[in-house]
Amino acid sequence: MADELILGRYRPIGEAGRGGFGTVVVAWDTRIKRRVAVKAMPVDTPSREMAEIPGLEEARTAAMLSDACIVGVLDFEVQDDTAYLIMEYVEGITLARLLSECDDAVTADMVATVLADVSHALEVAHDNAVLHLDVKPDNILIDHRGRIKVTDFGLAELSSAAGFSDASGGTIGYMPPEQMAREPLDERCDEWALASVIYEMIAGENPFLARDLAGARKAIDKAELVLPSLCLDGVGEEADNALFQALDPDKDERFENVHVFAENLQHGLGDARVGREELAAAVLQVMDDTGEASAMSQKLAQRARSIDLEMDQFLLRIIGAVSCGIMVWIAVPQIAWMPAGNTPWEALAAFAVGILAALLPPAGMPVVLVLLATAFASQGVYVATVALVGLGGFWFWRVGRFGLTEATAIPCSVLAALAGIPAAVPIISGYLLNVRDAVLSTICAWLVLFLLGGYSFPSAVYWVLRPVFGVASDPTAALLMGFARPTTWIVLAAWVAASALIAVLCRRRKRVRAVFGIAASVLVLCSACAISVALEQAGAVWTPDAIEIARIVIPIAGGMALAAWKVPARAEYVNPDEVWDPEAEEA
Repeated sequence: MADELILGRYRPIGEAGRGGFGTVVVAWDTRIKRRVAVKAMPVDTPSREMAEIPGLEEARTAAMLSDACIVGVLDFEVQDDTAYLIMEYVEGITLARLLSECDDAVTADMVATVLADVSHALEVAHDNAVLHLDVKPDNILIDHRGRIKVTDFGLAELSSAAGFSDASGGTIGYMPPEQMAREPLDERCDEWALASVIYEMIAGENPFLARDLAGARKAIDKAELVLPSLCLDGVGEEADNALFQALDPDKDERFENVHVFAENLQHGLGDARVGREELAAAVLQVMDDTGEASAMSQKLAQRARSIDLEMDQFLLRIIGAVSCGIMVWIAVPQIAWMPAGNTPWEALAAFAVGILAALLPPAGMPVVLVLLATAFASQGVYVATVALVGLGGFWFWRVGRFGLTEATAIPCSVLAALAGIPAAVPIISGYLLNVRDAVLSTICAWLVLFLLGGYSFPSAVYWVLRPVFGVASDPTAALLMGFARPTTWIVLAAWVAASALIAVLCRRRKRVRAVFGIAASVLVLCSACAISVALEQAGAVWTPDAIEIARIVIPIAGGMALAAWKVPARAEYVNPDEVWDPEAEEA
């Protein structure tokens, strides 16, 4: 049968699954040389009118919805007792299969990606007066690049001038009460279905599944939903209210449309860009395990992973290693029991810790903090020792141990300060991390910089690193004097505010928002600079000098340029389509 062409043109390759009205097979288009999906639907009577053929309305409906998140319809033909719907082929798996085979791997970032793409597809449909009416994991396809497409508009109803009509069919567990009762429907029906899919991804199960409609209605009415924020790491409390409102049995209590629902829910989820990469990896893993991944998809995945390693991970590891090495080089000679004079110990220790930070980033900064604390303790500066151990340990437990970006945020900040641009500290933290982690990392970086030399300068605004060891005859007294300065806390408050502001505006991972967030930090940092100068000069001068302004403007300009290029340290890989020809492969 494999040698027989469908419609004299399409060579079957294998079965892809079963849709709402027929079987879907993967086929090779012998004319255009590409893979397509062919949906075969039986026709009761070969001679029946074209208008009565099942699937024709689906073809017409889907054909008018042209979007990257919707599976495209290419053609519709009838032969003998079968109708064939020719659709775009998506190399990947369904969301249902993903949840079935690797549900433990689902992350808040993945959920954010599914929400973003599916909600967009539904918005396009609704803008064209089309309801899907069968949104479920089986109808959500994920390709080998992590891109998502919605398929199967077989139950969609075109609206009339009077509005949307009622519709039969659907899938139990993903149908709201009004659809089961065959009441007049609107786009809030698809909103409920999407919310049930998202809840299933987060909680690991669909609480509305039942054997029949009566059981489904009972399951919806008596459902005891667990708070989504308690089910999956990275899901915030914002998701709880948004999902519960969208899943309200009374459609009038839901959000007015899918767009508003997605906008509210997105705040409680992760990073959609990261989720796309994670979805791509998960899809390829499933396909690799079953031998389904083509050489083309494997090649693209390998290329993306290579770029990711070189552009992001490698760079962060190098920066972290250099920064940790420099801080160790500063700290080791100040340990009281270390050999005096020029010894290779500091260089050897700096090199060793630098290598450790490169190979195992979460371990780099803790070692630096321990050595700095040891140096201060050996010279009797116990205030600094306690501060470093306490705050550093808390930072490591809540932030630093969880990933490469989290572990290297502080080293990157310190290296920027070493280069004479300490204003980059809050920018880097806010750009790379979420709000909580950014604030905590900023505070910890501030403490390290302060202890290394900030308090020994007339102005607390621009801190060029210089070891405090040996600067003052009484380091403890000098340290406490630095803490007593109002400018010290003004700088800290400004840094915290700036990092939080940037992190909040980078949250949605939009370039415009990221650029605006970094630009807005100018006001915060420059205001702090002006206030600090005024206090240092007893109110005689309010305008910072050119050097101080440059120390703020330069990192902000660099951050804006980086944000305009790509959003928070995450690469997006767009590879050109490559043609796979089974005939050429067989030859």
